[in-house]
Amino acid sequence: MTVSASDIISVLRSRKNVLLYGPPGTGKTHLMNEVARSLVAEAEAGAAGTAIVINTSTEAAPLEEKSISSIAKRWVTFHQGYSYEDFVIGMRPAPDGKSVLSLKPRAGVLLELAAEVSNGVDEGLLLIDEINRGNASRIFGEFITLLEDDKRLDSDGSETDTTIPVSLPYLEATETFEIPTSMGAYEQGSVFRMPSKVYTLASMNSVDKSVAPLDTALRRRFHIINLYPSFDDLRRAVGLPSGDTVRLVPRSEIVLTREAVARLAVHVVEKLNRGIGLYMGPEFCLGQWYLARLASPKLDGEGASAAAADIWNYSILPQLIELFHGRNDQLVALLEIDRLGGYAGMTVMKPEGEEEDLGGVTYVQTEPAAADAVLDYLAKFAEAPPEPVVDIPPAAAAVPGD
Repeated sequence: MTVSASDIISVLRSRKNVLLYGPPGTGKTHLMNEVARSLVAEAEAGAAGTAIVINTSTEAAPLEEKSISSIAKRWVTFHQGYSYEDFVIGMRPAPDGKSVLSLKPRAGVLLELAAEVSNGVDEGLLLIDEINRGNASRIFGEFITLLEDDKRLDSDGSETDTTIPVSLPYLEATETFEIPTSMGAYEQGSVFRMPSKVYTLASMNSVDKSVAPLDTALRRRFHIINLYPSFDDLRRAVGLPSGDTVRLVPRSEIVLTREAVARLAVHVVEKLNRGIGLYMGPEFCLGQWYLARLASPKLDGEGASAAAADIWNYSILPQLIELFHGRNDQLVALLEIDRLGGYAGMTVMKPEGEEEDLGGVTYVQTEPAAADAVLDYLAKFAEAPPEPVVDIPPAAAAVPGD
């Protein structure tokens, strides 16, 4: 699916929270960077000069001139060690000379961004990479509620009938603390209300099932954009022009030009994705950025062939073997190894006789192969019609009384 940075910015301003969801290599992190750059460029184009702000960190020159910025952004990657105290508010050591160690509240990235917007910045963008790799429900805590647009302050900063105030932990009812911002220190009280123009753009890998999925309460607060690779995405990734029909070049010509190898790569991944989608679902398809190295105009035919072989040997084939772990019959059918014969370095190991009786299973054994062998195999694979999907029979139903 082709989505532009401007498309996402438009959705962010209307829906507040966007989740980019898709397989590896579909450009989720790249797209997040593009959105951040576009917002900053837009803000700089509309900058309104400078302002005088108070700098509480120095007594000699408490007033200083700063450029007025219209956008603030924070980037964070969730992981198992990331916590509410890092994201919202926590207690941190603050030696004050009166005791060996004292603690004081410190804002996390979400509170910092909200303070920027509350202190004069027009918009705040929170970028969360790999949102499902941390315990997202614990990290957000009660702030899950404040993701919703109608639970925030109005666009002019005033409360509405549905604005929800949240009492911050670690603070007494009348206690305040300072949050440094680009416009000077912001005084935050014990009660927090989410500004309207704080946006969240997150990414989530659809393939990695080793981490917990987002719970329903958090997921439903995001506008989800599925980034499944399309034919156009693959074509653009290898640097082919938008009007290119990606005609498959005969095997005898595949080493002549970069464009010929790029066309072959597009056909191979498109055919692989068809099979992967049918066997396992579209969320496991190969992303277009696997092929990005083929976009370089500096590559000649030989260099492109070597690059394509490297991509196959060290990126695509290992990914396929991992995806189809325990489903080797499907992998053999997907790669059409029995019919095409594979290549030197690719072998199908099948149990025979007593091995099969004892539960032996088929597996694919591989090792890196030379570019000529890989390109010849891939050309035969791309030219051949796709193999039918292997039908895995359902488990036998239990018979009453057994």
